[in-house]
Amino acid sequence: MFMFIGFCGPQRWQAYKLFNSMITLICILMLGLTLSSPVIAADNDAEGQEEAYIGADVGFVTLDVQGATYNPVIARARLGVNLFTNIMPKISLESHLGFNVTDDTNAIRVGAQQIDATLTLNYFLGLYGRASMDLSDTITAYGLVGFTTAQISGDTEVLARGDTESSLSLGVGGLIQLPFGFDGFIEVTQLVSDNNFDAMAIGLGIMHKL
Repeated sequence: MFMFIGFCGPQRWQAYKLFNSMITLICILMLGLTLSSPVIAADNDAEGQEEAYIGADVGFVTLDVQGATYNPVIARARLGVNLFTNIMPKISLESHLGFNVTDDTNAIRVGAQQIDATLTLNYFLGLYGRASMDLSDTITAYGLVGFTTAQISGDTEVLARGDTESSLSLGVGGLIQLPFGFDGFIEVTQLVSDNNFDAMAIGLGIMHKL
């Protein structure tokens, strides 16, 4: 494996990691679609409404740890379900799964020394309520509130152990309708805000109604 990495070089290895992450993300989405499609299709036929959606995005993260700021990139999959279509058609329950695509390196102070440390946002899991409001026939704004669990790790003694934190999360976003049942979206989410680290993500991606 190390010979392979050396042969490819850092840039090709990062491209390989991104490709591998996107394949994993597609597999997760397909699994969620396979498991949920029969129930959702039956409900939609009965009610004549779309009650669920899946989505994927690339997130650009601002991660503050011990006074240093890191900017890793993550990939995220989501599955949303409207459990009360007839009562609250604009309220849905949404789950997120995100994982690292690229790391980031910055300088941190250890005692009297300043050293370079590479930080990884290993994964995060979130469960949120989403409230939407139509601004026009093609544009929708929405807000998120829920809880997120995230884990980070680093390549120095200070950051070597995996640090896992959970906290209240808030987010806002906007959707624009695209052809064939797709929506493009942009979203800003405060993933974790804790004493050990803060993580905020700006995501760009697509959703598809089931």
